[in-house]
Amino acid sequence: MLEAVIAGIIIIGFVAVVSRTYINPSQEDFTLQAYQSLESLDDQGILRPYAQAGDWGSLNSEVRIYGKNHTIEICDRSGNCAGQKPQGANVWAGSYIISGDQNYQPMQIKLYLW
Repeated sequence: MLEAVIAGIIIIGFVAVVSRTYINPSQEDFTLQAYQSLESLDDQGILRPYAQAGDWGSLNSEVRIYGKNHTIEICDRSGNCAGQKPQGANVWAGSYIISGDQNYQPMQIKLYLW
């Protein structure tokens, strides 16, 4: 009888572990992907010069997020933005804020993924 109870516990535990991997598939974390991509460009010294120049096209070509379409928009503190907003449904938007390059001129880099 004790062996049957132990065997039942083992079987239930095995089924719970196996079913959890099938019930909860990993979902893409767009926030992490976008932040890591923009942070990597900032660490390489690419992001700030493009942002200060308002060159959203060149900055957009530097972003590497495979399997997703993306576009960049660069906004100054007055709310003036250069870039493209995508048209359509199911668009994810994230932002990365920098303080400026050699001076205090905050910029917001918006990254759209779809």
